[in-house]
Amino acid sequence: MTISIMGDIPNVATELWQRGHKIVKYGQYSGHIDAIIYGGSGLARTNVTAENTAGGRDGVLMVNAEGKTVEELESILKMGVYTPLDLGGKFT
Repeated sequence: MTISIMGDIPNVATELWQRGHKIVKYGQYSGHIDAIIYGGSGLARTNVTAENTAGGRDGVLMVNAEGKTVEELESILKMGVYTPLDLGGKFT
């Protein structure tokens, strides 16, 4: 899996690389990426589009690493699903 890292989260990048994932820096890689992992408000400062991610027709999984262990991140990556919103039980 090719994962683009956005922001200053070197521990996450190193550990995922050690687990066999291809790690690239967001904005410096022009090939296909499967997921973008960003730290904190890193996403707010970017312009993520299909053109600059080469995600293909299925899109790109985007995950905020803040408050998550590498094990949790890897689980999200394997499942291909991430639901960061806390809707307070209003929609079940």
